[in-house]
Amino acid sequence: MADGRRDTSDTIRLVVIGILVLVLAALVIDNTDDVPIGYVFGDTDMPLVVVILVSAVLGALIAWLLRRARRD
Repeated sequence: MADGRRDTSDTIRLVVIGILVLVLAALVIDNTDDVPIGYVFGDTDMPLVVVILVSAVLGALIAWLLRRARRD
């Protein structure tokens, strides 16, 4: 029975990941305007799509690193 639960859990996880990727894609497609970005050493204008994608990648990287640290 444990294998059945694992399959269901994996399926649910994949569905949630798919939905989140679709939401991210919708945000990226709809937000292409330039926005001001402030850094410690200055400011710049950058397409909002870049800000969204960089934030998503950094968030995924942090989550992966935290999950990996828990295993150790």
